[in-house]
Amino acid sequence: HFIVGMIFDAEGRNLTAQYVTKNMPDSALDAVVSQLEAMQYIEEGHPNAPLVYVFADPNCPYCAKLHEMVDRDLRDGKLRIRWILTSSLGHDGKAEAVYSLNKRMSGQGAEMLRQYYKGTGEKSPEYDEYGAKAVAEANRYFNDMGLKGTPFLMYRTRSGSVGTHMGLPDENTYRQIVSVLPDGK
Repeated sequence: HFIVGMIFDAEGRNLTAQYVTKNMPDSALDAVVSQLEAMQYIEEGHPNAPLVYVFADPNCPYCAKLHEMVDRDLRDGKLRIRWILTSSLGHDGKAEAVYSLNKRMSGQGAEMLRQYYKGTGEKSPEYDEYGAKAVAEANRYFNDMGLKGTPFLMYRTRSGSVGTHMGLPDENTYRQIVSVLPDGK
């Protein structure tokens, strides 16, 4: 049986990701992670650090807060994030520009994303077909997964299972996520 839609508790908290992680067969989530590995992303952090995939929008204030939350772990080499950028909050070209810049100047997309989240990024970014295609693919995947908001985190745990979190985690939840990540490659 399948239940389609989002699941909320009596206080209005979105429990969808928690139920997906708990009830979806690992083989289905493994396929999802394989698809993520093939998508375009902007990577930050040490290449051997534990990996988390994050669907994010450069215009999302919650994504900006997540970026601030993970910054120390990224700088300290304790975490690696692959940002999969969408335009879920409306199209203004920012996500496309980040992908395009990263393709033209490897690694610069992460700095541009950082500037957007600090509110200092340029307002009329330039992008090319590569950036537009990357965001269209991310948007399609985001919608096909039934995701409705950013940030959305997906990661593999030490035990090999796949974990997810929808929305901005509070500090305790974030620390709990980091604590179950493998030691890295």
